[in-house]
Amino acid sequence: EKLDPALAAQILTLPSENEIAELFATIDPEAIAAVHEAIVRCLARELADEWLAVYHANKTDGYRVEHAEIAKRALRNVCLGYLAFGEDVALADQLVSEQYRQ
Repeated sequence: EKLDPALAAQILTLPSENEIAELFATIDPEAIAAVHEAIVRCLARELADEWLAVYHANKTDGYRVEHAEIAKRALRNVCLGYLAFGEDVALADQLVSEQYRQ
């Protein structure tokens, strides 16, 4: 069964640094930021091919305010976020620029 892109986007989005900080009595912002970035970079590096495949698989034709289109854009944005932290900086720059122009 295919997962709803909106749900996939939510599942693949890491908690924010603020959400993580709420779990601790004593907060170390630098440690939280360092670990958060390390996890994002690790996921970006290890799953680069998958992020790119999902990004391209959820391309939309124009802008429409429909659940399916909104969900695809959300999932593409999550993938693009990980790709931006990946090792292929040129590809990330190209994808970000293309998406911005759309």
